[in-house]
Order: sequence, then C-alpha cells, then structure tokens
Amino acid sequence: ASLNEQIREEEMMRRRLERFHSPQVIEMILRGSQQTKDNVMEANEVTATMLFTDIIGFTRLAEQITPRETNIILNRYFSAMTDVVFSYDGTLDKYIGDGLMAVFGAPIERDDDAERAILAAKEMRIKLGEMMTEQGETPLRKFDIHIGINTGRVVAGNIGSPRRMDYTVIGDAVNIASRLESIAKPNQILIGEETYKAVKGKFKIREIGLKKVKGKSEEIIVYEVL
Repeated sequence: ASLNEQIREEEMMRRRLERFHSPQVIEMILRGSQQTKDNVMEANEVTATMLFTDIIGFTRLAEQITPRETNIILNRYFSAMTDVVFSYDGTLDKYIGDGLMAVFGAPIERDDDAERAILAAKEMRIKLGEMMTEQGETPLRKFDIHIGINTGRVVAGNIGSPRRMDYTVIGDAVNIASRLESIAKPNQILIGEETYKAVKGKFKIREIGLKKVKGKSEEIIVYEVL
C-alpha cells in the first residue's frame, strides 16, 4: 500500500512538472532527495538565465488572416519552440500572446545554464527558417522573431493566489531579458552583460554597446550573438 501511494504521488508530481520542465529535468527532480521534491515549486532565490522571444508584427499579421489560421500558426510555432527549450533542459515559464518565456537554471541551477540558453536561441532561429520553408497542407505565413537573453539573481517558484498558482521567475534580470527582446532586430539574439560574462569565448559575439531600455534609469551594455 505504501509503495502504491508513493507511485501515485510520483505520477501526480510528474504531471504537474510536465507543464513546465523538460523530461530530463523532471527525472533529475524525481531522482533527488525528498527535500528536493518538496521544495522544487517553493519560492527560492537562484541565478538563472531568461530567454524571451516573440513574433515580429504578429498583430498586423493576425489582421490579415482568419482566427483559425492564427491559431494554427501559434500552435505550430509554440510547439516547435517549446521542443527546442526542452531539448536544452530549459523550463517553459509561460506563453505571452505571441511570445514565449523560458528559463535555464530554475528549478535546478547548472554551470552551463547561460550556454544552453544561447544554444536554444540559435536553434530557434534554425527551426524558424525550416518552418518558413515547409510546404505542407497549410504553409505558414512568413514572419521573423526577436530574441532577448539575460542572466541574474531571481526568485523562482509557485507565485500567484490560492486559486491559481503558476511556476515563474521574477526579478530585475527578468525585466532586462524582456527589454532586450523588445529592441532586437528581426531574428537577432541580444544578450546582457552577465550572460556575456558566463559564455565569453564559447560563441561568436559582438558588443553593440550601451543601450537605453524601458524601465532602466541607466543604459545597459548589450551584446549580439552572431
């Protein structure tokens, strides 16, 4: 009876975690100690790397097509991008309209979180290019994306009300990642200074320089992953 109860609890936890985490991360959590399982969704301060991406001009695109086609485009796009996030052991934080937010380093921090975030971003560009050339039953309308990545200390865990709790991360580093995405050019990957420091020498990167972003009183140094 005790074993059956343990199996049921593990299956329930697995189903909850599947909403946010890759199969590899889920296995790491389930193989961990009881304390790891108990605390995984509780709010904790961690160093993580956030990735934001969204479709450029999607509102204008949606005005030119039917709601059904809009739904098809978003589902195919989100499915492909989420698969990329999970393939690099990222956590799906949320979908925001036509955008996606992913986190690398929560709930479990790893030394290569920033590196895996950039690898995921680079693969997203490749996957998007493949999607744009597919000739299926319903070929996708052509579009581009922005990508912004930033690293820093955040609070990660279940946040919300007793009626609705979602796993997410909050903090200034998250806001900067979002702002970097908003100023990126079509299919450009912009990263913040802390991300650059974490991956220096591992990717071809150029310094863009100081940029003013919304919500920050001072300019921040911005880099582009080539």
